[in-house]
Amino acid sequence: MLEPTFVKTRYRYDSYTDFWKLVELSGFPTCYVDQIDLEKEGLFITSPINGELRPHMDYRRSILKGPQKPKIVWWNLERPDSNGVPLSSGKYAKENDEIFRYVDAIWVSDRYLQTLDSRTTFAVLGSHVGLAESVQQPKTYDFAVMSYINPRRETILSQLRDFRSAPNAWGVERAHILAGTPIMLNIHQTDAPICEPLRFALAAAYGMTLVSETCADPWPLVRDDDVVTADYGDLAVVARRHMSQKHDAFSGRLRKKLAIEWNFIKGVEDALGRTRL
Repeated sequence: MLEPTFVKTRYRYDSYTDFWKLVELSGFPTCYVDQIDLEKEGLFITSPINGELRPHMDYRRSILKGPQKPKIVWWNLERPDSNGVPLSSGKYAKENDEIFRYVDAIWVSDRYLQTLDSRTTFAVLGSHVGLAESVQQPKTYDFAVMSYINPRRETILSQLRDFRSAPNAWGVERAHILAGTPIMLNIHQTDAPICEPLRFALAAAYGMTLVSETCADPWPLVRDDDVVTADYGDLAVVARRHMSQKHDAFSGRLRKKLAIEWNFIKGVEDALGRTRL
């Protein structure tokens, strides 16, 4: 199997900052979408897919003199229902039909989501200890959310007003915030019980306790061992209980599972070994 090259879009997405930092920390080579050469052997993993891949592939195929040589994988880290349309296997598979015209495989990092389209491959999105910036910071906040706040999330947060919630931030400011926050509170954007793997990887790197709304299948995480889970209606109560504890028994468990046992490199290698290319 060829060593994978990770493919960046020219347009920079802040929400993928941690993903590309994990790629860098893991030592994988990178290129841009418009540098994919269909006449040379290669294995490319791209994320996200925006308006760059399709026109590039269409053009390169139009001038291709023989068969396409490289294999392309799309690592899909987006929620399929984020556009407000309820999640359904039929709609999800139909959307993938169009993407499969341009890629040879699709990875997803949630095992429940993978069951909605058997053509996709589950890939653990592991973390890396280096994702956490080396800063010393006293505990300043009780919990962090690190996501935009929609009405569904605000309903939970309104029940936790008496605790100190960390602000969203990027770069050095975020590193100081996370180093001074013991708990990552994960509330789904929608009702679908799908994991947020990049947020999990970030929490793991900082050794935070992850308190998450229930995921249908959080593997390789084990409920109530690596991650604290609760249904939406109980989430504020469970989060409150953990924020009230001086020494949380879950601290560090997520880091061991995702940043050490299932680090980013292992997740990629494992998925590649199970992907039909």
